[in-house]
Amino acid sequence: MALLISRVTDWLRGLFEWQRKAKVAKETKGQQFLKAFREQCASTIRPALQRIGEHLQSKGMQTRIEQSEERLAHDGRQESREEISLVLVMGDGYGRHVEMPHLSLWPDKYKEVVRLGQSTIVPGTGGYRGGIGSVKLDEVTEEFLEQKVVALVQKILR
Repeated sequence: MALLISRVTDWLRGLFEWQRKAKVAKETKGQQFLKAFREQCASTIRPALQRIGEHLQSKGMQTRIEQSEERLAHDGRQESREEISLVLVMGDGYGRHVEMPHLSLWPDKYKEVVRLGQSTIVPGTGGYRGGIGSVKLDEVTEEFLEQKVVALVQKILR
């Protein structure tokens, strides 16, 4: 009986160790993707959104770029997500970007894709706010972002 208990205990220890290693590997892979997203933001996404924003400003639209990093609460839960947004400033320009038309990108480090969201809501009118899909990180180019912003501007100017 003691031998059986010993074998079961060893088997359970092995199983728990395997699960712990799998979790660490997944977290490490997710952190690598988050790092790659940050690098893509610095090298491609933010500069492209700045150029697009400058072009829109030359046409009379006010824009701003908002960026946030992932923050964890004291208990380890995610408090805020990593995100970059091009906000089309409406009215007096005050308020959070969720209250104005915007295009947002954020990494899904578990599925290793970039999620896209947009809002077509203009203060005082209706509109839509929500996810519009996901793409691989290497698909986020300046041309891709231009297409998404043009589609957003067309929707809010209708």
